[in-house]
Parts: sequence; structure tokens; C-alpha cells
Amino acid sequence: MKLGTETLDGAQSKVHAAFQIAIDAVAAKSLDTLDGLLRNHPPIPAILIFDRTFMLTGDTEGSHAVLLHSYDRKHERVDVIDPSLPLRGRPSAYVKAEFEGGWRLLQNLTIIVHPVDIDIKSQTTSIAAVKSESLLDYIEANER
Repeated sequence: MKLGTETLDGAQSKVHAAFQIAIDAVAAKSLDTLDGLLRNHPPIPAILIFDRTFMLTGDTEGSHAVLLHSYDRKHERVDVIDPSLPLRGRPSAYVKAEFEGGWRLLQNLTIIVHPVDIDIKSQTTSIAAVKSESLLDYIEANER
């Protein structure tokens, strides 16, 4: 889905083409495949959708979204910005193995918002996944 040529109320905007953005939903293969996005200048963070309750307790309860801040392979740590925590602007650290358990339940769903001139497919590897009908309907209805 491309954004940037219209405002939310549908009126034409004078946004320069260089500032157009795209929103892509991917089923990322792993955190390693998203690491390249963070090395762009400026970095392109990914929104990770996962089951936080499963990660913390082992019970499946629903979904939660966080912004990927950094990934530390050496220490097996995922740093995320979690809007539900009191320190909303500061990264919180999750253990990689625990995080990936909750992320895997939701098929490693990742939302990437990026400038249209950056090809994220060259920087990510997706796996086949059963996509939500409502998500597909939304994207197809809003494509320009």
C-alpha cells in the first residue's frame, strides 16, 4: 500500500514523491533477516506482532505489537519499544528464544513502513504463511 499523495480526509496533499511510504506485511523468516533494515540510513524499524502472554506465561491469549529497536545476536537479546510499558520511549529487552516463541504463534507477522524507493524484499526473507483475510482485504482495498 502506498501512502503520501492524499491526506486522511482524501484531499490532495503536496507531499513530494520522495516522501511517499509503503506499508508491507511480511512473515519474516527470523530476526536475523530483519537486522538489515536497522542498518539502513536512516534505519527502518519493523513492527513485530506476537503473543506476549505466551512469551511471558506459556498461555495463548492474543496479540501485541512492538517496534524492533535492535537485535543483539551475541547476547541473544531483542530490544523493542513497547507502547504498553511505562517507559514507552525506551527500549525493553526480551530474551530472543522467549520472544520468538510468541512471535512464531502469529507466523512471524511483521509490518514494515518504509520509503517507496527502498526495496525491502532485498533485505528481508519471507516464509509462506496463512495471512489474515481481513489484513489482505485491507491492503488490497487501499492499494493505489
